[in-house]
Amino acid sequence: MTLPSGHGGAAELPDEKHRKLIYRTLATSDVEAIFLASAGMANMPKARRAGRPFVLIEAETRGIRWTHPLFQVAAFLSGDWEWSRWQGSKVPTTAEERRKLRAWSASQDQHKHLTAHFGSWDSIAGSLVEAMQPVSRCQVREFLAVRRESLEVIHVNTHRRHPERTAEFAQLAWSLPRKHLKWTRDVTEGKPPRGYQIGFDDGSWTTLWLHAQPHLPAFRDIFPGTLPQTSPIPDA
Repeated sequence: MTLPSGHGGAAELPDEKHRKLIYRTLATSDVEAIFLASAGMANMPKARRAGRPFVLIEAETRGIRWTHPLFQVAAFLSGDWEWSRWQGSKVPTTAEERRKLRAWSASQDQHKHLTAHFGSWDSIAGSLVEAMQPVSRCQVREFLAVRRESLEVIHVNTHRRHPERTAEFAQLAWSLPRKHLKWTRDVTEGKPPRGYQIGFDDGSWTTLWLHAQPHLPAFRDIFPGTLPQTSPIPDA
């Protein structure tokens, strides 16, 4: 598996400024953990354009945007412009494909196989991947907030040239009651960022790479039943 690069260069851990902004965006303080997140593994599907949220328009109007021509060319080539009609990667959805993915996840060379995602774009996992691959004219970081009763994806602006302009704007892009979360699985068992597969009660799953917020619980503290890499993906 290839580690994610994110949307704005080398990963930076969320700090107190990010945490306070996320709390204000969610209008709550019942947040158990915050993770800098990415769905950017090389073998992850590219989300369909129609489902990807267009985020942080307010930041763009304030001049916090990708103005460098190279950023604009990269956005065009990746289909990030508003007029793009690309419908996304083909994703495994059949019972036979699920059986193969479970078998591969139990093999010793599982890292060589595509076990990162299962489920249509209309599944819960599909909607999460779409939320994690936003369209924006700004540099964006994705955060996964774990609340007592829900999971939330929040997008926060970042700025490589002017760090003081980072974490000025945030937008909630995805929310799901935690009762729909069925299982979690550690797929790296190593150094950060940690890769976790998250399975849902509709049978779909996907993989996120997560950096924990300093001084807040780690993923396994929140989800103590997380399966180790040596355990296969659960049956539907």
